[in-house]
Amino acid sequence: MKSVFIFLTSFGFCLILSLLCVQTTYNLDWNFVNANQQKTIGQTSNAHNPNSRQMLGTVVVTPAAPTGESVQLICPGVQIQSSDITISYQSGATIKWYNSISSTSPLPSSTFLPVGDNTYYISQTVDGIESSDRFQVRLLIPDLYLSYDSTICPGTSTLITFNNDVGSVPGTIQNFSWSTLETTPSITVTPTANQSFPSTYFLSFTYDSGISGLESLTCALSAQIYSRDLISPSLTSLPADITVECNASKLPADTSGPAVATDNCDTSVTITYADTTVDGTGNNSVITRVWTATDDNSNATTYTQTITVVDTTAPSFTTSPADIIVECDVSTDPSVTGAAVASDNCDTSETIAFSDTRVAGTGNNSVITRVWTATDDNNNTATHTQTITVVDTNAPTFTTSPANVTVECDAETTETALGTALASDNCDIDVTITSTDAMVSGTGNNSVITRVWTATDDNSNSTTYTQIITVLDTTAPVADVATLADVTAECSVDSLAAPTATDNCEGLVRGVTTDLPITAQGTTVVTWTYEDANGNITTQTQNVVIDDLTAPVFTTSPASVTVECDADT
Repeated sequence: MKSVFIFLTSFGFCLILSLLCVQTTYNLDWNFVNANQQKTIGQTSNAHNPNSRQMLGTVVVTPAAPTGESVQLICPGVQIQSSDITISYQSGATIKWYNSISSTSPLPSSTFLPVGDNTYYISQTVDGIESSDRFQVRLLIPDLYLSYDSTICPGTSTLITFNNDVGSVPGTIQNFSWSTLETTPSITVTPTANQSFPSTYFLSFTYDSGISGLESLTCALSAQIYSRDLISPSLTSLPADITVECNASKLPADTSGPAVATDNCDTSVTITYADTTVDGTGNNSVITRVWTATDDNSNATTYTQTITVVDTTAPSFTTSPADIIVECDVSTDPSVTGAAVASDNCDTSETIAFSDTRVAGTGNNSVITRVWTATDDNNNTATHTQTITVVDTNAPTFTTSPANVTVECDAETTETALGTALASDNCDIDVTITSTDAMVSGTGNNSVITRVWTATDDNSNSTTYTQIITVLDTTAPVADVATLADVTAECSVDSLAAPTATDNCEGLVRGVTTDLPITAQGTTVVTWTYEDANGNITTQTQNVVIDDLTAPVFTTSPASVTVECDADT
């Protein structure tokens, strides 16, 4: 059916319509009953009459709704845009689906049609004009589906189950069959292992709604099953970050490890680790340990563990120099007093140093406090204190020892005269030397002087040396007059004036003689002896002359006498 509408609208003054006014005509064509179209006619000027205008209008014609069977059967799992619903609509028209007759929001064309007994409302749009009426259709989509695991581990089998309960729609399943030629609701399949492509299994079924006039519906369901493993292992035990000493084991068993993993397919997951070490100060470092769990299909999961390696342990002394006492002249260098030796848990080249503090004591004595310090590369330190006691216990040594000497009693016995002792000391450069004398008198002017020399250092260490000085008197006195004068007398000399002599030690010595008295006439030599206390003797002689020049005088003159012959006469 074809309809032609001619519209003419004129405005202005047209004196001759056939000559001055140009008529515009549009034909609205459609081949479908109640098609909806519109045309817009614009305003134009009359070329012959500028005062003439044509006013053009718009005519809108709404198309009719699509048509089709009011009840239709649809296979499950299709979208609106790909549904095979039987419907008639104008060529080139756009179809819209609605949930209700009054809804203003059309369903997206990608909407999957849900299973069940559902009613939809469909319009068509022609040249931008949507039909005001909508085609109402009842769709019966049986709730039929396959239950299966879409991915299984390679080399395993799985079960595909056909749910043959049509659900809320009327009717039943008349028959079904599998692409494997099996006819049971459930089949067991073993797909070919392939990481990229699935194995597809088909089931064809025929649905009969039981509604008179509706033909049965034959549909196919497919099950795409991947026989592959794309799932990485799952780490079930993650070694915690840990801080360990530099000498501690870094093996997984000693650093919170190892990692443990499980896999959906592999029962023996391969677990490896790789370490990256970044050195820090001294013996410190950071180990980044990357654990990798890999299954048989090379799916891998990683986990990063941080192991912080530190050195907080100080070195320990393996040789600790003992406290020691040394003489003041002995070196206090460690080579003499002992050197410390240390070892470290990580450092093989510890730095060992020492510092001394000296406290002076009496004389050459002192106490050295030597603090040994062992330091590793991380500045961990250990100290050991050694006490070095410096003493002066050695007495001076005489370098000049005055010899024993014998001197005359009149000789000088001073240190100057007889020699001075000299001494040296191992530490003291100014030794004090003194002497004390002890005299033992002997015979006469003889004596023995025991001179004890003492050398003393600043620490009162002393040594002695004894010098014996023997004092003797071996010199005889010397007569004061070299020649004594002669002495004369007539009859006798009973005494003489004793001459004198001088002794080197005793002084005045008087002479003695045993020759008196002298009665003999003539010259008698008198010997004088000078003897000191030590029996040293000098003699000197003196002449004594007796010359009797006077005759004797009788003091008794015997009388003459006569006696018998036998009388004594």
